[in-house]
Amino acid sequence: MIPRPKNGAAWKKQEARLDREGARGVPGSGNGDRKGDGKGKTFLVQAKTTRYAEFKLRRSDLVKMCREAALEDRQPVMQVQLRDEERVAVLPWEDFEELLEAAGREL
Repeated sequence: MIPRPKNGAAWKKQEARLDREGARGVPGSGNGDRKGDGKGKTFLVQAKTTRYAEFKLRRSDLVKMCREAALEDRQPVMQVQLRDEERVAVLPWEDFEELLEAAGREL
């Protein structure tokens, strides 16, 4: 059985990992005009974590993520960490297509 995170430690670890990977942390993210949980050169990262093996993706979260990224002149991406281990990226399809094209790849 996978240990479950305690006392909100999972989101702190997730944001610290983002910072180490190049998306500098945003102190007090989500408060006032502080947008995203991590800012990279290209992307504004919204970090979500759950102790479960599933995550409910809401359209309102996607709209907010895209709006905030546009204000920061960055591409939006959501990093979802499931059960304190596996991470996946969620981004608008158009941005995914641009990444494929830039990498010379196709579906």
